[in-house]
Amino acid sequence: MLFKDLALRTRTTNNYRPDIDGLRAVAILAVLFFHALPSVMPGGFIGVDIFFVISGCVITRLLLSAHTAHTFRFSVFYGRRILRLAPALLVVLLTTLVLGTIQLLPDEYSELGKHLAAASVFSSNLLVYSQVGYFDAPALTKPLLHLWSLGVEWQFYLFFPVLALLLDRRKKLGLAIFGALFAISLALNVAEVKYHPSFVFYLPPTRLWEFLLGAIVAYYEIYGRPQWAQKLPTPPQWCREVMAWIGLLLITIGIVHVREYRFPGWQALYPALGAFLTIAAGQNTWATRRILANRVMVTLGLISYPLYLWHWPLLVYGRMMFAGHSPQLIACMAMVLSIALAWLTYRYVECAIYKRRTERASLRAILILCGCLIAIGLLGGTIVYLKGVPSRFPEVIRLLVARKYADDFQPVTPLGTGNNATGPLIVTLGDSHADHLLPGLQRMQLTQHFRIQEMRWEDCPPSPKSINECKIPNAVNIEKLHQLKPDVVLLSAFWFQYEHRTDHIRDTVKALRQIGVPRIVLVGDNPFWSEALPKVQLYNAFKETHVIPERLLTENPQDPVIEQEVSAEARELGVIYISARALLCNKQGCLIRLNNASNAMIQVDNSHFTEAGSSFFIQHYAPEIFGNLLPLNNAH
Repeated sequence: MLFKDLALRTRTTNNYRPDIDGLRAVAILAVLFFHALPSVMPGGFIGVDIFFVISGCVITRLLLSAHTAHTFRFSVFYGRRILRLAPALLVVLLTTLVLGTIQLLPDEYSELGKHLAAASVFSSNLLVYSQVGYFDAPALTKPLLHLWSLGVEWQFYLFFPVLALLLDRRKKLGLAIFGALFAISLALNVAEVKYHPSFVFYLPPTRLWEFLLGAIVAYYEIYGRPQWAQKLPTPPQWCREVMAWIGLLLITIGIVHVREYRFPGWQALYPALGAFLTIAAGQNTWATRRILANRVMVTLGLISYPLYLWHWPLLVYGRMMFAGHSPQLIACMAMVLSIALAWLTYRYVECAIYKRRTERASLRAILILCGCLIAIGLLGGTIVYLKGVPSRFPEVIRLLVARKYADDFQPVTPLGTGNNATGPLIVTLGDSHADHLLPGLQRMQLTQHFRIQEMRWEDCPPSPKSINECKIPNAVNIEKLHQLKPDVVLLSAFWFQYEHRTDHIRDTVKALRQIGVPRIVLVGDNPFWSEALPKVQLYNAFKETHVIPERLLTENPQDPVIEQEVSAEARELGVIYISARALLCNKQGCLIRLNNASNAMIQVDNSHFTEAGSSFFIQHYAPEIFGNLLPLNNAH
């Protein structure tokens, strides 16, 4: 009877440990606070790493117990995984789809279709990894982004039963392979996080060691200590007490001090070792009994899976629908609603599934769930094929929001050819916020004779004193500037994202003056729309008034602070400063469109110019940029 025990809840067995549910509560609370109120728990994202260790322990214990009892069947294992993961997931996917149909614009809705298709086959992490890039859509437009961790977990399930079978039948060989995989995975994680951070973060080879840490605990719970250790005295209870406290302390340090930069890497040892020690200490220590196994923590742990599924879509849609209101209030309301929906999902969906104790009922449930996953995946693919179903929106909205950054960016003609053959040389220096000035400069070349050269530093601060991976490209660009001897350098970057931005500016200006650049123009930041894209807010405003606004008020409160900081540095250095905020923003808000034409949006995403915005900016500030180098007739 292969499916007879599929619906049995782990909690009903003698192996149930309430402290592990309590540890799940710690993990989910950390994640919730990080997403909702990151200043409270800046390292809360490590909750996912705690989940990985817990999953490794629970799954290994389940597998080895079945192997020891000679009851293991692959069909039963994967059937139980479907029963455990699919019901709540389907409810959240369907709800996300319905809300997306109402709220998401065509490009975001098409993106949702991709994520629905990926989630239906538990491969969201592969999709997210394939999309990583500077111009990937912001996280706050992706309501299913968080499912990447579910993909990593499922991919662990695909191969680990075979290793567990080897551990049971040939322990020495199994342990050797186990140890080798652990060492290779951890080494890859540490070695590659600097060079390939997205690979390390999203893909299972560099996350495997966390699952295996949990598996170690389960192995020794099932088989006991190895022969060489059996002669050693049993550790006293106080050792377990110390282990539990050290484990909780490591988790706490991780939540407080770990940051996203170059994570996981060595930093992942805080949550992973913390979870390992806490679980290994057992359920009879004071810390596990009083802190983790209390009723509130256990209850939160029991609903942690549906709570993880619900919290991010509600947060994304809440910030979209109520853009302009307090983001903290929206986040708190989303979290409260998430907890309520998670409890309802656990009580009326998950528990209902687990009550199916007969083989036939369980098999029928599995087939239905698999059919639903396939259907929602096909529906996601259809949405992608239909390009986000733009017919859902009025034509005027479709035209205004349809453009993407790639639509406006054209390669610069090589120096000495075409429009780039003669005249003064202007160099755009910086990151993508220097690049988005190029469309405006290229349009100006149609009427004026000058040359353009772009110098891109990707995500590296525009400073010749950069270190590590930024040192070589910056040194190459400085040398190239020596050779080019430009007449004008436009120094522009997304200053908001750089620490020590004024130091970078000062060092770069100093280097440019040593080269002999006669005219240095420092460009301030564009308005940065941190809570939702301007086009999403434009649509929200249109729904309320049926009038397309020219200006919107919601923008990053840090913008004026950074504007003042960068402009003051320009005055101190004696370089020309041009301000996007001064041009676009006033007390009524920031300009988001020039007219009702389809290409009239000023910003294409939450910070970059469209071609129209770039041209508007360059035409306005042409006298400041070029001075007497060009015969300009239009002064503002």
